[in-house]
Amino acid sequence: MKHVLVVGHYGCGGVQAAMEETRRLGLVDNWLGDVRDVKRRHHAELERLTTPAARSDRLVELNVLHQVLNLARTPVVQTAWEQGRQPKLHGAVFDVRDGLMRSLVTEVDDNAKADGLIPMA
Repeated sequence: MKHVLVVGHYGCGGVQAAMEETRRLGLVDNWLGDVRDVKRRHHAELERLTTPAARSDRLVELNVLHQVLNLARTPVVQTAWEQGRQPKLHGAVFDVRDGLMRSLVTEVDDNAKADGLIPMA
């Protein structure tokens, strides 16, 4: 494993559902738990944005960053780093509106870089 890419996409239905926290969706709520946690952690930042679309786009980005951090904390990645193998983790967002991929973070290959992924909430 040399490179691992975590990709989200703007306009994500899961993120939209997580934005509507009061609405219960059944089994899918289990999968939305992480996104809802990210939303709660960054509530102040998201509320400063002026439109629902801007908040949704930012939540997509924040979720990708959190998922890269979660991946960095897995035993598989931690063991690889401890053994000198340096899998590089990357986070990006695909924009379905224009077909472009936007890089959020590249080459996270140690704990120090992983620790710096998440902006202060």
